[in-house]
Amino acid sequence: MSQLHIPPWPFPWMASRVIERWLGMPIAGISPRRRISGITAPLMLIHGESDRLIPSAHLDMLFSSANKANTQRLLIPHCGHSDIALDPVCVRSAIAFLRESLSSNGSGRKRSIHTESTVWERSQADEDFSREPIGNRVVFD
Repeated sequence: MSQLHIPPWPFPWMASRVIERWLGMPIAGISPRRRISGITAPLMLIHGESDRLIPSAHLDMLFSSANKANTQRLLIPHCGHSDIALDPVCVRSAIAFLRESLSSNGSGRKRSIHTESTVWERSQADEDFSREPIGNRVVFD
């Protein structure tokens, strides 16, 4: 911010006040740690062990605040922040979790879940999809 000649105070304080006004609540009110205990649906927390943006200790912090009866956690070794979705262990675990969690939608009606072999990568140049396959995707009927 110093390169832009923006003083360290009061700009961050003012920005947080604008965001809070837009949210209609304090920023602390949307904290995952505070909100996670209210989640009653099945929940799977997945984190990359080599994530440099968010420390893996956050996984344990969130899990400690979550409802243990419906929460699973998975720490993926050798994965960072963005490459975790490409890890085969992560994909298999997420699909197994979804199969178990979504096998009934509350009405007693079973839902079928299958995977397709190709997912198309979103191009960074524009918002269109390229034709480069990057992995599997889960489809719900």
